[in-house]
Formats: sequence, C-alpha cells, structure tokens
Amino acid sequence: MSLVIVALVVLFFIGSVMMLRPSARDRHSSVLRQYALQKGMRVKVATSLGLPLEASRPTLACVLRERDKEDRQWAPQGAVRQDPDSGKLRFQGDFHRYEDRLRDLFAQLPAGCEQLYSKRSHVGICWDERGENEALDRIDQGLDELLKLRLPGQV
Repeated sequence: MSLVIVALVVLFFIGSVMMLRPSARDRHSSVLRQYALQKGMRVKVATSLGLPLEASRPTLACVLRERDKEDRQWAPQGAVRQDPDSGKLRFQGDFHRYEDRLRDLFAQLPAGCEQLYSKRSHVGICWDERGENEALDRIDQGLDELLKLRLPGQV
C-alpha cells in the first residue's frame, strides 16, 4: 500500500512539472515574437490593448509599430475588423475613408489576421500567430502601409 501512495505522489509531481512546460504553440509563438522584435516590431496580447471586446481574445497577438512624433497629428484613428467566420470587413472611425485601400491590404495579409487599427501613437495588426516568419514579413509590410495613411489634405 505504501508503494502505491509513493507512486501516486511521484506521478503527481511529474504531472505538475509537465504542466509547467510550454506547449508547442507557446514555443512557436515565442519564436515568432522574437523574430518580430528583431525586425523592430512590438508584440502584445490583444487583451492588454483596450480594443473592443470581440478583438480582445487571449489567442490574438497584436503586432505594433510606433509612429514618428511629427506624423501623429495627421494620423487617422480607426479600425477595420474581419469577422473570422464570414470574412466580412467592418470599418470604424477614419478608416471608412480608406475602404478600398484597406480591403486590398487585408487581402495581402496572412491568414489569421483579424484586425488593423491606427491610433495617434502607433498602428497595429492583430493576428492569431499562425504561420512562419514569412507571415510576419507580410504583416511588417502591412504596418508600413498603415503608417502611410494620412488624413485628407495631408501628404
């Protein structure tokens, strides 16, 4: 009987240690985030950004790029979100002015990108971290395109 109790305690401790190890998805996300940092992007979990509830799932990461200070006053503020089930785009804020351009941009982004947004201080693309480094390269290009957006009348 004592051997059974010892075996159960040992199994309990082994199970606890195994639960602390990162999953394959966690390891993959870590590699992608490290690559993003090397390219000068920041990555945050969507729930930490104060985005609308539908875009704030813990499985979404937002890849961010800061705006130059001199560009902030001309920056549009808005978002476009793609419904993951229907694929339909919803535009908010200043992004209504750029619907065609943003539809084209969304078409060029990798699968799993659900939201583009622009604030005065930064732009971001929220993504479920599927894919490899090439997906992040396409997101990087998308961030460049978002940074080029200006309010009407500004170059």
